Parts: sequence; C-alpha cells; structure tokens
Amino acid sequence: MNQVRKGVSYDDYCRIDALRYSDAKGFAKSPLHARYEMLQPEADTKSTLLGHALHTAVLEPERFGLEYAVGPVVDKRTAAGKAEWAHFEAQRKNSILLRGQEYDQITGMAEAVLSHPFIQAVIGRPSHRELTVLWDENGVPCKCRIDWAVELEGVTYIMDLKSAVDASSNGFARAINNYTYHAQAASYMRGLAEALPTDRGRRWLWVVVENTEPHGVAIYEPSEPCLAQGLEDYLGWVSSYRICKETNIWPGYPHLIQAMDLPKYAWRNERPEAAEL
Repeated sequence: MNQVRKGVSYDDYCRIDALRYSDAKGFAKSPLHARYEMLQPEADTKSTLLGHALHTAVLEPERFGLEYAVGPVVDKRTAAGKAEWAHFEAQRKNSILLRGQEYDQITGMAEAVLSHPFIQAVIGRPSHRELTVLWDENGVPCKCRIDWAVELEGVTYIMDLKSAVDASSNGFARAINNYTYHAQAASYMRGLAEALPTDRGRRWLWVVVENTEPHGVAIYEPSEPCLAQGLEDYLGWVSSYRICKETNIWPGYPHLIQAMDLPKYAWRNERPEAAEL
C-alpha cells in the first residue's frame, strides 16, 4: 500500500479507495457529519474551480493554456449576450471556461507567486508536482496529493499552494486554525514519511497568495508544536474513522444535556465565577 505515484490525474486520484484528509477532518465535528459528507459530497463550488485553476496556472502552466479559456465580455441577461456566450461554449466545449475577471484574477495570482524570490530560486530545480501518496495508517488506507516537492541544498521542500483573503502572518494564522491547515500539513508529511522514508531533510512550506490585488505573497513554515498538534488531531480522526467503519456506528453529537458557556474570547472582562446555589 505504501507508495508514491507520479502522473496520476486528479480524477484517477479521487477514484482511489482510501481516506483523504478532506474526509478525515469531518470527524472534528462528528462521525455522523463526516459520513454524510463522504457519501454525498458537494459539487465543486466556484471557489473550488478557481482553486484548481490557480494550481494549474502555477504548477502546470502548459496545461493551463490548453485546458482553460477566457470567455468574451457579454451581458448574459440579454438575448445577444446569451447567444454569443453559447457560441463561445460550443467552440471550446472541451475547455474549462473562465470569465474575463476570473481569468485576470488567476493569472495575476499565478504571476505573483512565480515572481516571489524563493519561488524564483527553486523554479528550475529538480522537482515533482501533483504527487499521489498512499500509505496505511493503523489499518486505514490513506491518501494525499502533494502540490510541489522540490530539492534545494540537500533539503526537500514540500510546498502547498493556498489562496487567502489575508496572507499576513496574523491573517494566515487565523486561516490555519479555521481550516485545520496544520493537520493537513502533518498528515501529508506523515504519509510521505511512511511511503517514502529518507534520511534527507524535509520541510513543509505554505505558499500563500492573496486573491485580490495587489496579490501579496508570503511563505510560511509551521513550527514543530504546530505540526505536532496537527498530527494529534489527524490521528484522532483516523482512529474514529476506523472504529466507525468496524462497528458501522457513526454517532453525532452527545445525547446528554451539556453545560454551555461563552467562548473565552467573548468575555469582556475576566470570566465571573459561577454563583453558588
């Protein structure tokens, strides 16, 4: 099971029968919710489609020019606009169509990433892109897809491309917490270590680009405690998945009445002590 595969298309990757991080993180809410999402995945949103376009533009620019097309500027509320857009779709029926504003956004973000000094330093180095990693995690087949692995001065940098509203250190720290990016990073590093052990150093980097002009770019490396907490969370989710799979019991929220309080950040002053009854 433990292996690294090159040249696997995204569709073929999705068909591999193994637990991916995006499924595992659902267990942070409850097994009931996680199972629902696995059985009835949502269709790709506009945000997801633009994310795929950005990855292609940065990591596989030759494919971007072949697979994506920018549509004419038309008013689709009018009959003429609808007709012109329909004609364009018919001419490029095998392409993924972007509106002019979307195309400019994606190409602007890609240009900003590729112009970053660190990216400029590694762009011509030996590298692998869109790697599929398969490994066994305590009896659970797992998989992940690595954006970009590049060799530089004896170290393999595992780079994950992220778009963000705010790529500042404070802004992206909030995104890490909100979207559990640290657990994703830890799980990918874990899988790569299991599937392809090495004595060479490996470092995880987030390459973050803002999705609005001027498309600021920042590169971050998670601390060891950050990755450790992420791995703890991820392994807990995988363990929950294994138990639920074995028992076919997928519990939701606790059935007992639970105590409730405001979150820590919501108290204006120090939290008052509960009054004695």
